[in-house]
Amino acid sequence: MIKGSVLWVVMVLAIVGSAPVSHGQEGCRLVLRDTGQILLKDAQGDLGTLELNLHNSNWKYASQAEATAKCEEQAGGGKTFTGALMVPDVPGVSMSFLETITPKDDGVHVIYELRPSAPLVLNGLQISLLLPTARFAGQRVAIRGQDTPERSIQLPRVLDADAWQLGTVRGNTVEIGTEEAATLALRTDKTSGLILHDLRRWDREEFEIRIPIVQADEGKMIGANERFDVEVVLGPGEFEVIGP
Repeated sequence: MIKGSVLWVVMVLAIVGSAPVSHGQEGCRLVLRDTGQILLKDAQGDLGTLELNLHNSNWKYASQAEATAKCEEQAGGGKTFTGALMVPDVPGVSMSFLETITPKDDGVHVIYELRPSAPLVLNGLQISLLLPTARFAGQRVAIRGQDTPERSIQLPRVLDADAWQLGTVRGNTVEIGTEEAATLALRTDKTSGLILHDLRRWDREEFEIRIPIVQADEGKMIGANERFDVEVVLGPGEFEVIGP
């Protein structure tokens, strides 16, 4: 669990697109939903989704797609979402979030500030990068850290229902794509356990790279005064930001 600290996550998108945009890397854009969920797209179509999500004490899942949020424009550009993601089967209790999205020269900065509305028990609280299987099946995920050797995981073309948990790998750099070139890359400022899943096991056509904030098989009590802060940078360079 991360308490009173900031997890810096740098997402580096090296994408070649054919359609020019006025304020972004060619063909690449971030589409903001009114919940604060971020859709990544390029000239080829859907590239991925960045979102907050959680699991209650019985592993029941709630996605940021189900959150309620209010979006406001920032002075000088950018967006701020103030919202809440309800915890399943815990009436009236939510994970409140302040999500600030700011375009800068080095990319789009996304800061999540999270706090529970009341004490609760969670199995999981995380930021997830969700990758469409139609695009990434068969490609590789390479993970390495400053003090850990590189490990490669091949994203399966076909689901193995007994091996949908693809691995938990310690590292701070992730590259997703082919041997020749990465389509996506993710870096953190510290080595941590990054979790890979094949969500086709749950009838979802996505792979997940999970950055865990809370991960507890038996459940973890979260106090009402606990705070979690996560910063994500999508880059490099500028991207066209659309919506909500």
